Amino acid sequence: MNHDLNDLIPSEYEPEWPPSEADIQDMFEAGEIDAYDREKALDELIAQELWRESLPCSVPSPQELNSGLK
Repeated sequence: MNHDLNDLIPSEYEPEWPPSEADIQDMFEAGEIDAYDREKALDELIAQELWRESLPCSVPSPQELNSGLK
């Protein structure tokens, strides 16, 4: 089965962003990004990790969301 990129949804062919720290380093060493873009990508990666850590570990129950429920 042949696939054209136009048939794919964006998440199937676009790289994950922000990329991993190793991917960022590989792009920098290959000359695909400069030092500024490398720092910006690392900052985005850190921000994403901090956001994930700030999320609650469990999903609140309907009773916790609305104390009027029985």
